[in-house]
Amino acid sequence: MGKFIDMTGWVMKEHGVQDSRITVIERDLARKGNGVYWICKCDCGNIFSAHGAKLRNGWTRSCGCLQKEITSNRTRADLTGQVFGYLTAIECLGKKNHNVAWLCKCKCGNTKIVSSNNLMSGEVQSCGCLKSKGEELVAQILRDNHINFIREYNLGNLKNIPKSNARIDFGIIDINSNLIGAIEVNGV
Repeated sequence: MGKFIDMTGWVMKEHGVQDSRITVIERDLARKGNGVYWICKCDCGNIFSAHGAKLRNGWTRSCGCLQKEITSNRTRADLTGQVFGYLTAIECLGKKNHNVAWLCKCKCGNTKIVSSNNLMSGEVQSCGCLKSKGEELVAQILRDNHINFIREYNLGNLKNIPKSNARIDFGIIDINSNLIGAIEVNGV
């Protein structure tokens, strides 16, 4: 077991933990487990128990109110005009399913409703037209090599394709727009 550090009375931000809202009151003798626990007071007034090592390394910086505040600010942030991948946030549509919904315009011209969390985390970056990073890589290679192509090429006009709405990721075309090749990307 490591050396015991008496943290009684510590104001954590004065001990190198940035953004900490915690003042250590006393050792929590009722709490058992690995390490030493401390009864703490948060700047918001809550009293709680926390592991000493987590207090010192900054993992615990509040009673939980700091994370709630950060999350709340993220969902309330004005994203109007901000760009997230192919999407530009156009209009806040209010709260839906415990999250703020945004009407976004995609680079391709389509619109999509996306939650602020999905925008800010990067989980959603297009209306669906940007299906994979692999497709973007293929498109860039084709452009760099001056190869004519159409994305989401509809195979419906080909005689041997029974399904009229069948599509491939890339139709390679000649100067007369005749299909001369096809690329289907599967994953990254």
